[in-house]
Amino acid sequence: DLGTNLIGDLGASSIGEALKVNSTLTSISLESNEIGEKGASSISEALKVNSTLTSIDLFYNEIGLMGASSIGESLKINTALKKIYLGINNIDDVGASSIGKALKLNSTLTSISLMGNIIGALSASSIGEAMKVNSTLTSIDLGSNCIGDKGAFLIGEALKVNFTLTSIELGYNRINAEGGFSIGQALTVNKKLTSIDLVGNQIGDKGASSISQALKKNSILTSISLIGN
Repeated sequence: DLGTNLIGDLGASSIGEALKVNSTLTSISLESNEIGEKGASSISEALKVNSTLTSIDLFYNEIGLMGASSIGESLKINTALKKIYLGINNIDDVGASSIGKALKLNSTLTSISLMGNIIGALSASSIGEAMKVNSTLTSIDLGSNCIGDKGAFLIGEALKVNFTLTSIELGYNRINAEGGFSIGQALTVNKKLTSIDLVGNQIGDKGASSISQALKKNSILTSISLIGN
Protein backbone atom coordinates (compact mmCIF):
# COMPACT_ATOMS: atom_id res chain seq x y z
CA ASP A 1 0.00 0.00 0.00
CA LEU A 2 1.61 3.24 -1.22
CA GLY A 3 -1.45 5.39 -0.71
CA THR A 4 -1.35 9.02 0.49
CA ASN A 5 2.22 9.80 -0.35
CA LEU A 6 3.60 12.30 -2.85
CA ILE A 7 5.09 9.96 -5.41
CA GLY A 8 3.77 12.01 -8.35
CA ASP A 9 4.47 11.23 -11.99
CA LEU A 10 8.14 10.45 -11.44
CA GLY A 11 7.44 7.90 -8.76
CA ALA A 12 4.59 6.40 -10.77
CA SER A 13 6.95 6.00 -13.72
CA SER A 14 9.40 4.07 -11.55
CA ILE A 15 6.61 1.86 -10.24
CA GLY A 16 5.47 1.27 -13.81
CA GLU A 17 8.92 0.05 -14.80
CA ALA A 18 8.93 -2.33 -11.84
CA LEU A 19 5.49 -3.71 -12.70
CA LYS A 20 6.69 -4.56 -16.19
CA VAL A 21 9.05 -7.20 -14.81
CA ASN A 22 7.47 -8.17 -11.48
CA SER A 23 5.79 -11.59 -11.53
CA THR A 24 4.43 -11.97 -7.99
CA LEU A 25 2.57 -8.78 -6.94
CA THR A 26 -1.21 -9.16 -7.08
CA SER A 27 -2.46 -5.88 -5.57
CA ILE A 28 -1.23 -2.28 -5.36
CA SER A 29 -2.74 0.89 -3.92
CA LEU A 30 -1.57 4.23 -5.27
CA GLU A 31 -4.45 6.39 -4.09
CA SER A 32 -3.95 10.07 -3.20
CA ASN A 33 -0.51 10.41 -4.75
CA GLU A 34 -0.80 13.37 -7.13
CA ILE A 35 -0.32 11.09 -10.11
CA GLY A 36 -1.06 12.93 -13.35
CA GLU A 37 -1.33 12.00 -17.01
CA LYS A 38 2.33 11.06 -17.43
CA GLY A 39 2.34 8.83 -14.39
CA ALA A 40 -0.90 7.17 -15.46
CA SER A 41 0.59 6.55 -18.89
CA SER A 42 3.57 4.77 -17.33
CA ILE A 43 1.28 2.61 -15.20
CA SER A 44 -0.82 1.84 -18.27
CA GLU A 45 2.19 0.66 -20.26
CA ALA A 46 3.02 -1.68 -17.41
CA LEU A 47 -0.51 -3.08 -17.33
CA LYS A 48 -0.18 -4.04 -20.97
CA VAL A 49 2.52 -6.59 -20.10
CA ASN A 50 1.98 -7.41 -16.41
CA SER A 51 0.24 -10.76 -15.98
CA THR A 52 -0.12 -11.11 -12.19
CA LEU A 53 -1.63 -7.88 -10.84
CA THR A 54 -5.34 -8.38 -10.15
CA SER A 55 -6.17 -5.13 -8.32
CA ILE A 56 -4.99 -1.52 -8.68
CA ASP A 57 -6.25 1.51 -6.78
CA LEU A 58 -5.66 4.91 -8.38
CA PHE A 59 -8.37 6.69 -6.42
CA TYR A 60 -8.00 10.45 -5.86
CA ASN A 61 -5.23 11.31 -8.27
CA GLU A 62 -5.16 13.64 -11.29
CA ILE A 63 -4.95 11.33 -14.28
CA GLY A 64 -7.49 13.34 -16.33
CA LEU A 65 -8.47 12.77 -19.95
CA MET A 66 -5.14 11.49 -21.28
CA GLY A 67 -4.51 9.28 -18.28
CA ALA A 68 -7.95 7.69 -18.57
CA SER A 69 -7.42 7.13 -22.29
CA SER A 70 -4.11 5.41 -21.56
CA ILE A 71 -5.77 3.21 -18.95
CA GLY A 72 -8.46 2.37 -21.49
CA GLU A 73 -5.89 1.20 -24.01
CA SER A 74 -4.25 -1.04 -21.41
CA LEU A 75 -7.59 -2.58 -20.41
CA LYS A 76 -8.10 -3.68 -24.01
CA ILE A 77 -4.98 -5.83 -23.69
CA ASN A 78 -4.62 -6.76 -20.01
CA THR A 79 -5.92 -10.22 -19.11
CA ALA A 80 -5.18 -10.35 -15.38
CA LEU A 81 -6.70 -7.30 -13.72
CA LYS A 82 -10.01 -7.89 -11.93
CA LYS A 83 -10.49 -4.65 -9.96
CA ILE A 84 -9.59 -1.05 -10.80
CA TYR A 85 -10.45 2.08 -8.85
CA LEU A 86 -10.39 5.37 -10.76
CA GLY A 87 -12.61 7.53 -8.56
CA ILE A 88 -11.98 11.29 -8.20
CA ASN A 89 -9.51 11.67 -11.05
CA ASN A 90 -10.93 14.54 -13.10
CA ILE A 91 -11.99 12.10 -15.83
CA ASP A 92 -14.35 13.72 -18.32
CA ASP A 93 -16.63 12.27 -21.01
CA VAL A 94 -13.82 11.67 -23.49
CA GLY A 95 -11.66 9.81 -20.98
CA ALA A 96 -14.57 7.77 -19.63
CA SER A 97 -15.66 6.93 -23.18
CA SER A 98 -12.21 5.41 -23.74
CA ILE A 99 -12.74 3.28 -20.65
CA GLY A 100 -16.18 2.27 -21.98
CA LYS A 101 -14.73 1.17 -25.31
CA ALA A 102 -12.16 -0.91 -23.45
CA LEU A 103 -14.87 -2.64 -21.41
CA LYS A 104 -16.36 -3.91 -24.65
CA LEU A 105 -13.19 -5.94 -25.24
CA ASN A 106 -11.97 -6.71 -21.73
CA SER A 107 -12.95 -10.16 -20.47
CA THR A 108 -11.39 -10.33 -17.01
CA LEU A 109 -12.33 -7.16 -15.08
CA THR A 110 -15.07 -7.75 -12.51
CA SER A 111 -15.19 -4.39 -10.70
CA ILE A 112 -14.58 -0.77 -11.71
CA SER A 113 -15.09 2.50 -9.87
CA LEU A 114 -15.39 5.79 -11.73
CA MET A 115 -17.13 7.70 -8.96
CA GLY A 116 -16.59 11.40 -8.40
CA ASN A 117 -15.48 12.33 -11.90
CA ILE A 118 -17.08 14.49 -14.63
CA ILE A 119 -18.95 11.76 -16.45
CA GLY A 120 -22.03 12.85 -18.39
CA ALA A 121 -24.48 11.32 -20.86
CA LEU A 122 -21.86 10.97 -23.62
CA SER A 123 -19.68 8.54 -21.70
CA ALA A 124 -22.74 6.93 -20.11
CA SER A 125 -23.60 5.93 -23.67
CA SER A 126 -20.18 4.33 -24.18
CA ILE A 127 -20.31 2.55 -20.83
CA GLY A 128 -23.88 1.44 -21.50
CA GLU A 129 -22.91 -0.05 -24.86
CA ALA A 130 -20.10 -1.93 -23.11
CA MET A 131 -22.51 -3.26 -20.49
CA LYS A 132 -24.62 -4.76 -23.26
CA VAL A 133 -21.81 -7.07 -24.36
CA ASN A 134 -19.45 -7.35 -21.38
CA SER A 135 -19.88 -10.69 -19.62
CA THR A 136 -17.49 -10.43 -16.66
CA LEU A 137 -18.15 -7.11 -14.92
CA THR A 138 -20.21 -7.62 -11.77
CA SER A 139 -19.84 -4.21 -10.08
CA ILE A 140 -19.66 -0.65 -11.41
CA ASP A 141 -19.60 2.58 -9.42
CA LEU A 142 -20.68 5.70 -11.32
CA GLY A 143 -21.75 7.64 -8.23
CA SER A 144 -21.24 11.40 -7.92
CA ASN A 145 -21.07 12.15 -11.61
CA CYS A 146 -23.56 13.98 -13.85
CA ILE A 147 -25.10 11.42 -16.21
CA GLY A 148 -28.57 12.99 -15.84
CA ASP A 149 -31.81 11.62 -17.29
CA LYS A 150 -30.33 10.80 -20.68
CA GLY A 151 -27.46 8.89 -19.09
CA ALA A 152 -29.89 7.05 -16.81
CA PHE A 153 -31.94 6.06 -19.86
CA LEU A 154 -28.84 4.70 -21.62
CA ILE A 155 -27.69 2.79 -18.55
CA GLY A 156 -31.23 1.51 -18.09
CA GLU A 157 -31.33 0.18 -21.66
CA ALA A 158 -28.09 -1.67 -20.96
CA LEU A 159 -29.45 -3.16 -17.73
CA LYS A 160 -32.33 -4.64 -19.70
CA VAL A 161 -29.95 -6.96 -21.54
CA ASN A 162 -27.02 -7.29 -19.11
CA PHE A 163 -27.00 -10.52 -17.13
CA THR A 164 -23.74 -10.35 -15.19
CA LEU A 165 -23.79 -7.04 -13.28
CA THR A 166 -24.95 -7.52 -9.68
CA SER A 167 -24.23 -4.04 -8.24
CA ILE A 168 -24.43 -0.50 -9.65
CA GLU A 169 -23.94 2.85 -7.94
CA LEU A 170 -25.77 5.81 -9.51
CA GLY A 171 -26.09 8.12 -6.51
CA TYR A 172 -25.75 11.90 -6.90
CA ASN A 173 -26.02 11.91 -10.69
CA ARG A 174 -28.64 14.61 -11.35
CA ILE A 175 -31.19 11.95 -12.26
CA ASN A 176 -34.71 13.35 -12.29
CA ALA A 177 -38.16 11.85 -12.90
CA GLU A 178 -37.55 10.66 -16.47
CA GLY A 179 -34.30 9.01 -15.50
CA GLY A 180 -35.93 7.35 -12.51
CA PHE A 181 -38.68 6.08 -14.80
CA SER A 182 -36.05 4.56 -17.13
CA ILE A 183 -34.33 2.78 -14.26
CA GLY A 184 -37.68 1.42 -13.09
CA GLN A 185 -38.38 0.05 -16.55
CA ALA A 186 -34.98 -1.65 -16.53
CA LEU A 187 -35.57 -3.23 -13.12
CA THR A 188 -38.77 -4.75 -14.43
CA VAL A 189 -36.84 -7.02 -16.80
CA ASN A 190 -33.34 -7.29 -15.30
CA LYS A 191 -32.76 -10.69 -13.71
CA LYS A 192 -29.28 -10.32 -12.22
CA LEU A 193 -28.87 -7.02 -10.34
CA THR A 194 -29.04 -7.45 -6.56
CA SER A 195 -28.04 -3.94 -5.44
CA ILE A 196 -28.66 -0.44 -6.82
CA ASP A 197 -27.86 2.93 -5.25
CA LEU A 198 -29.82 6.00 -6.39
CA VAL A 199 -29.11 8.19 -3.37
CA GLY A 200 -29.19 11.98 -3.74
CA ASN A 201 -31.06 12.26 -7.02
CA GLN A 202 -34.46 13.80 -7.74
CA ILE A 203 -36.47 10.96 -9.23
CA GLY A 204 -39.75 12.39 -7.87
CA ASP A 205 -43.13 10.68 -7.90
CA LYS A 206 -42.88 9.44 -11.48
CA GLY A 207 -39.51 7.79 -10.91
CA ALA A 208 -40.52 6.34 -7.56
CA SER A 209 -43.74 4.96 -9.02
CA SER A 210 -41.87 3.28 -11.87
CA ILE A 211 -39.43 1.68 -9.45
CA SER A 212 -42.28 0.60 -7.14
CA GLN A 213 -44.03 -1.12 -10.01
CA ALA A 214 -40.77 -2.84 -10.95
CA LEU A 215 -40.32 -4.19 -7.44
CA LYS A 216 -43.66 -5.99 -7.74
CA LYS A 217 -42.17 -8.10 -10.53
CA ASN A 218 -38.47 -8.14 -9.67
CA SER A 219 -37.56 -11.06 -7.40
CA ILE A 220 -33.78 -10.70 -7.55
CA LEU A 221 -33.00 -7.25 -6.12
CA THR A 222 -32.10 -7.40 -2.42
CA SER A 223 -30.89 -3.83 -1.81
CA ILE A 224 -32.04 -0.44 -3.13
CA SER A 225 -31.22 2.99 -1.73
CA LEU A 226 -33.37 6.01 -2.55
CA ILE A 227 -32.32 8.31 0.28
CA GLY A 228 -32.49 12.02 -0.51
CA ASN A 229 -34.84 11.88 -3.47
